[in-house]
Amino acid sequence: MVKKYYNAKDVAEILGYAKDKSYRIIRELNNSLKIETEQSGKEIITFPGRVPIWYFNKKLGIEGNK
Repeated sequence: MVKKYYNAKDVAEILGYAKDKSYRIIRELNNSLKIETEQSGKEIITFPGRVPIWYFNKKLGIEGNK
C-alpha cells in the first residue's frame, strides 16, 4: 500500500523539528488546505496529526510523491 499521509514523526524527521512543532506545522497545513479547497468551491476532510503528502510537498516546494 502506498503511503498517502505524513504523520508528526515523518514531518519531524524531514524538517528536523521536535514532534510538538511538527504537530503545529501539520495543523497549520491542514487549515490552509481547508481554506484553499473551500475557496475553490470544494470540500476536503483532514485528519488530526496527518497531512497529505502531496500537499506537504507542494507547500515546501518538494517535487515527487504525487
